[in-house]
Amino acid sequence: MVTSGVSGYYIFKPGQRATNFSDRAPASIKPVEIKVEEPAFFSIDEVKKPTPFETTISLDCQELFSENSKISSASVSSDHVILKLSHCSKQFNQVKNIDLINKTNGYNAQLFKLSKTQFNSDFIQLDKGVNQLEFEISLNDGQKKLQIFKIQRVQ
Repeated sequence: MVTSGVSGYYIFKPGQRATNFSDRAPASIKPVEIKVEEPAFFSIDEVKKPTPFETTISLDCQELFSENSKISSASVSSDHVILKLSHCSKQFNQVKNIDLINKTNGYNAQLFKLSKTQFNSDFIQLDKGVNQLEFEISLNDGQKKLQIFKIQRVQ
């Protein structure tokens, strides 16, 4: 069995040796000064506030996907948005697949079915300026429909 232990240790300056404990003198080096030029803590007012989150845009499917849709754009100040689609039963009854792509930055959004008539997207990333969202709807009979919706991200 090997045992080891330290009964005591001493620290000396390089090249210096203590011959006995009476040779020791009080520390001659002053404590290091630390200068803080910026406050260590910030007030609540100094902390950068998050971007306001206008996170949802509600859209009516009957209006959005109609042949003569007047809904074409919206404006938000946040960098993400959720689309809430309502009254979608007629439009999505024969839908096989819906792709929602932000053509401005290439973000592929997800749509979640909340009920027979309501869908929500995930958080859609927005670039500054105009973002062109493209709904590509694939129907059961093989037809495809495109609908463009623009979101203006303002500061």
